[in-house]
Amino acid sequence: MVIQSIHLWAFGRIREEAWTFSPGFQVIYGENESGKTTLMDAFQMAFYGSDRRTEDPRTNLRKRYLSDREGESRVQVRLRTRAGKFLRLDRTFGRTQARDRVSLIDEETGKEIPLERGREPGSFLFDLDAETFRRTLFIDSGAGPMASDRGRDSLQEKIGRMASSGQEDLSLSAVMKSLEEEAGSLRSKSGHRGLLVDLEKERDRLMEEKGRAVRREEEEAELAQRLASLKAHAERIREEAGRERSADLAQLAKKQEENRGKEEVLQDSIKRLERDRQSLLEEKNQKEGELSFMESSLGQNREEGEDLAQLRARYREILDEGQAPQLSSLGLPAWICLVLAGLSALLSFPLESFRIPFILLSLASLGAFLYFFRSRKKDWKTHQVRQKQRLEEMVALQDRILTLEKGTGPSEEGERASEEIRVLGAEVWELADRLRDLEEALDRARTQLDGVRREGQDLRERVIRREGDQAFSEEEERIREEVRQTEAEIRARYGLEERAESLQVKIKRLEERLAGLEERREALDLARRAFLAADEDRRRRLGPGLQRRTLDILDQVAQGRFKSLGLDDRFHLSLEDRKDRTYYDWRALSLGTGDQAYFSLRLALVESLEGKDPWPLFMDDPFVHYDDTRAEAGLSFLTRDPRQNNRQIFYFTCHGRILDRARSEEKIHIHYL
Repeated sequence: MVIQSIHLWAFGRIREEAWTFSPGFQVIYGENESGKTTLMDAFQMAFYGSDRRTEDPRTNLRKRYLSDREGESRVQVRLRTRAGKFLRLDRTFGRTQARDRVSLIDEETGKEIPLERGREPGSFLFDLDAETFRRTLFIDSGAGPMASDRGRDSLQEKIGRMASSGQEDLSLSAVMKSLEEEAGSLRSKSGHRGLLVDLEKERDRLMEEKGRAVRREEEEAELAQRLASLKAHAERIREEAGRERSADLAQLAKKQEENRGKEEVLQDSIKRLERDRQSLLEEKNQKEGELSFMESSLGQNREEGEDLAQLRARYREILDEGQAPQLSSLGLPAWICLVLAGLSALLSFPLESFRIPFILLSLASLGAFLYFFRSRKKDWKTHQVRQKQRLEEMVALQDRILTLEKGTGPSEEGERASEEIRVLGAEVWELADRLRDLEEALDRARTQLDGVRREGQDLRERVIRREGDQAFSEEEERIREEVRQTEAEIRARYGLEERAESLQVKIKRLEERLAGLEERREALDLARRAFLAADEDRRRRLGPGLQRRTLDILDQVAQGRFKSLGLDDRFHLSLEDRKDRTYYDWRALSLGTGDQAYFSLRLALVESLEGKDPWPLFMDDPFVHYDDTRAEAGLSFLTRDPRQNNRQIFYFTCHGRILDRARSEEKIHIHYL
């Protein structure tokens, strides 16, 4: 990884300034208070910000550089990875770490690289937290252990992992954190949260829902059984109603056919009677005309024959009364009662269930017919008596008229005319009687025809009602309504509810998943305990590769003084002197020797932690306690070691000897502050 440039705005005493860097060794030279430390801290804050909340500006970088700012503080770093990607890191500082606006941009595509919530760009680029970054990539002149004062941290975990597995690129803390997070996601330590807890709650909910579903299905089965029973009952009623309707339709059709025959016969009779009536009426009118003519011929003087005229007028009046329409034989109500009695009697035989009501109706109708018959018979007798009285009066009037005519001395011709008049009068009377009888017969025929037609109309209406009638009996309609209500209740109560069988399948799948997750949680817990046990057993031993590389670097900067070294998980060094073969604790060595030892350890540690893309190093005058020989050895190592030549090194110094040495090396790029 190569840092190409850094640009600062309103950062500490810097209003705005930018620096461009080259790959390889960089020497940033400046006097005290020229901004070397500010630039070093700017790199750290660009990558990680500053989340320390102390009031001491020496440890709280945000308070040191951003408290008295004018304008918006901002830092921009451009860098290039080993894979050839060009990235731009922008950070605009807020009052707190949470208010910083941070973006990591791929400059080739212009797209922002998404970072996990709460993850800093340095963690994404170096896979180190802020404290580990400061204690590894930032190398100063202070000798001594690099362990954190806040207990076992990620750097110690990484080193501990090296000790237990011999793999410098494997982080025990990452493994343990992953295991614990995975186990916690299944079931938290409190036992109240996690996927297993949620699934167990879901299983309990499904079990309760299944119990309710079983009860619902039992109720549904009862309703379904009741519904089937109701439908069967309705079907039986429908079949019975269909059979009765078919029988009624057949009987009505037969009766309708009979009525059509009667209607045709009556219509023929009425037509014949009307023709006869018309003939008689014409003959009667002719006779009456002849009679009037003869009477007018034989009339006498009005004054002399006033009595005779009055008698004749009275005779004429009686004759006209005899021509008035007579009472019909029985009348329409009597015939209706008689027909109703007959129909009731006929219907009582095929309909056994209604036989008694029809018999009673027939008897009542017959009684009504007899009542009308007796009343009409009495009227007939009265009418006959009146007719007889009229006839007697007419005979008397004829005698008186003849007497008066004789008294006036009628001639023989007049007598003959009178005789002819009497004969014509008798004929007219006979024709009037025949006409009355014919009128009565015609009325009877018309009455019968009307009755037959009404009966036929009633029959047709009954047939139509029967053929189009889809209504059921009251019992059937009640059952149909109950069926509809039951079906609606089943749909409303159980239509959208999940079945117990489906819930059981879900419960089974959930239990299988629970069993698998429980096994996974137990396996994770077992793995976590195994990792902890292995780390506890060997956590005080460091990886052999790290120790070898540290000793190799120390041999080059200390010119082969030490034969071996020892290192524990608190980064305490012990060195074996090659001459006296004695192990010395780092605290028993000189300050310069201690600086050399921990300088070598830091470089070896960085090489062990970084991947294929070498990280940049930030050195704050690490050779300040070295004599010229040691300083020369250190600089020679940094400029000639192959692994260091592949990395970018920022060496901050205020010492002229370092500047002079840098000027003698073409590989070293010098920046003045």
